[in-house]
Amino acid sequence: MKPEKLNLMQELLLRYCGQRGMTDVEITGRATATVFIKTGKELHLTVNIYGDIMDDDTKKIIADGNVSHDIRKVYEFPTEWKDRKPSVVSAIRQKGDTGEALNARKAKKQKQHKEQER
Repeated sequence: MKPEKLNLMQELLLRYCGQRGMTDVEITGRATATVFIKTGKELHLTVNIYGDIMDDDTKKIIADGNVSHDIRKVYEFPTEWKDRKPSVVSAIRQKGDTGEALNARKAKKQKQHKEQER
């Protein structure tokens, strides 16, 4: 059986992971990949239209591609990425805490909104 050809987004994800030394990577969709860590944690990655690498769970950009974010130049694709702070490794470590942090932030905003309505 002939293996399926990777699409451009999948190639970008694999290139990014390769540049970061991430070896246990599984392509899970048309523009998604999962990185497995020795500790058992995993990071779900995706790519936006500019080739920036994003955390697929939080939809936050974790690495900016080296191309313009001008919609007229959308067919330029990055060859390198600059990690945002926190780095990918930090994002993996905090992955277990994101649900709790998001819930706490949401509750705080709801409380502030109710106080403003008064």
